[in-house]
Parts: sequence; C-alpha cells; structure tokens
Amino acid sequence: KYPDDIDNLGYLAVGMLPRDPDVAIDSALKLADIIETSEDSAQISAADSAIGTFLEYIFSYYTAPNPQFCGFEYFYSKKFTDEQRQKLADSPVMYDYLLLWQGGGGDLGSNPGSAIVQANKMLEQHPDLPYVLYIRGFNKVQGKLFEEAIPDLEQSIALDPDNPFVRTELAVAYNGVGRYSDALRVTEEMENMLDDMGYHPMSGYVSFSYYIDEFMYEVRQNMYETADGTAESAE
Repeated sequence: KYPDDIDNLGYLAVGMLPRDPDVAIDSALKLADIIETSEDSAQISAADSAIGTFLEYIFSYYTAPNPQFCGFEYFYSKKFTDEQRQKLADSPVMYDYLLLWQGGGGDLGSNPGSAIVQANKMLEQHPDLPYVLYIRGFNKVQGKLFEEAIPDLEQSIALDPDNPFVRTELAVAYNGVGRYSDALRVTEEMENMLDDMGYHPMSGYVSFSYYIDEFMYEVRQNMYETADGTAESAE
C-alpha cells in the first residue's frame, strides 16, 4: 500500500529475507536511493537506520530479537547469489555501506582504523547518518578511543533513539572515561528497551545477559572504589 514509505521499506528489507531475498534487496536499494536523492535530513537519517538493520541481519545478526526469524542461515556471504551481491554493490551508496563493513574486516572491530576512515568519508557527505555514527563510535570504542567515541554515539542516539545497541557501546565509553553513573543509566535504558522489544537475554541469549551483568558489576566496582564514590569526569 505504501511502497516508498521508509518504515515500510525497512520492514521489507528485513522481513522478506526468508521468503524473497530479491524483494529485500530491492527495498534496501530504494533506501539507498533515498539517501542519495533526498534533501530531507530526517528522511536520510531514517533510511540510514533502516539500512543499518538490514546490514546487521545479513552480516552479524546483531539486532535480531528472534533467532527463528531471518536467522543465522541468512548471512550475506552464505545465502545471497553472486548476482544478488553484485546488485547491492552496483549501488554507489550501498557500496559505501559494504565498504564500511569490509573496513572492519567483515567483523566489527577487527580493523577499527579503516572502518573509521570509511565512516568519515560517508559522514562528510551526510553528517546525520545514525547507523554510520554508531559504527564509527563502535570502532573507536574497540580502539579504546572512549572520549572520541562518546559524541558519535550520543549523536547517533539523538538521531535514532530506538536503537538500543548504541547504548551498549556508549556505556562502555562512559565507563572508560570514568562517567560511571552515566554508564549505568544507559545500560538500564538499553535493558528496558530490549524488554519492550521482546528480546530476552535470559531465555536464549545467556552470554549476552552475562555480559550485561558482568559489565554493570564492573561499573559499580569502579564507582565504589573511587575516592569520593563517584569519580565522574567533567562534561
């Protein structure tokens, strides 16, 4: 009914992967075209966020709340045909997103520097790309550039408040600079958002739940072991 609506295209880009990958790819390419042609910064941000979800599903399965829906077997490298991969790569905008992933070696964090370089290039053209800001912030966190990562991750959340996973990296960055209460706050925000999404780490995502619990314990220990009990860094 609304073939060019950004929310609808984002839904199709992910939701059609198990049934018709061609429709999913075509929807993702329409999102890329919006980024290339639109003069509306809000539209560009929304299209970028939707492309990010598509990429996370086909590459890392990071944002998927249900392992039975578009699950691990739909990785880009394993299930897309050569023609389908080429169709994505033929779009200049989508090619930039593919390079962003390859800049991380196809595995976020394996080569943070080159992923940051690619993100810089994309953000020079469009500064309001919440997903690209998230990936740049993620890779800065991987390189322990916590102070530099915080503005990227905070801006990503401002542009796309509905992505809970940005808060994971922001919490790590806050912890890295001694902003412990902020780290606990955004971690709790993330947990509440995941609960609203129906993403329940304790029922099938034990390792992720363990990571959250361990991280929060570490942050509280850092807080309690400081001389004044807070050791909050200056804004």
